[in-house]
Amino acid sequence: MNLITLAAQNVSIHILEAAAPVTTMECKLLPVVFVHGMACSADLWDEQLAYAARTRRAIAIDLRGHGASSPPEDDDYSPASCAADLLAVLEALGLEHIALVGHSFGACVALAAAAAKLDLSISRSLGTASELASHSLRRRLNLTRSRSWYW
Repeated sequence: MNLITLAAQNVSIHILEAAAPVTTMECKLLPVVFVHGMACSADLWDEQLAYAARTRRAIAIDLRGHGASSPPEDDDYSPASCAADLLAVLEALGLEHIALVGHSFGACVALAAAAAKLDLSISRSLGTASELASHSLRRRLNLTRSRSWYW
C-alpha cells in the first residue's frame, strides 16, 4: 500500500493507493477511487482496495480533517470543498476516467465532484455500508460505462 500526501486548497490530503496493476490488461480497466463518510478514514476501504487492486488501480482518499489529512483552517467541511480536494487529487494523479465509490457523506462528495467537473468521466457507484461491503460492489466495479448511475 502506497501512502501519498498531496496539497489541495490549503489542506494536505492523504491517500492510500493499492499496488499498481502489473499487466497491460489490468492497466486498461477503469481505476476506482473510494471516498469515505464522516468520522471515518480511508482505512475503511482496506478490504475493498485489496480486492479491486487485483484487477485495476485502486485509491482511497482521506477527506479533509479525517485520517491523516489536515483540517481546513476555515472549518469548511462542505461537500463542495471536499469535492474540490478530490478533484485536485485526481488531477495530481492524472486520473481522467474513474469509477467513483462514495459511502454516506462520501457519496455527497462524489456527487459534488461529478457536478463540478462535468468533463470528468465518472462511473458512479453509491450505496450504504452493507451494499458496499457486499458482492454487489464487486459486480459494480466490473461496469465501465461512463456517465451512468448504479444504485
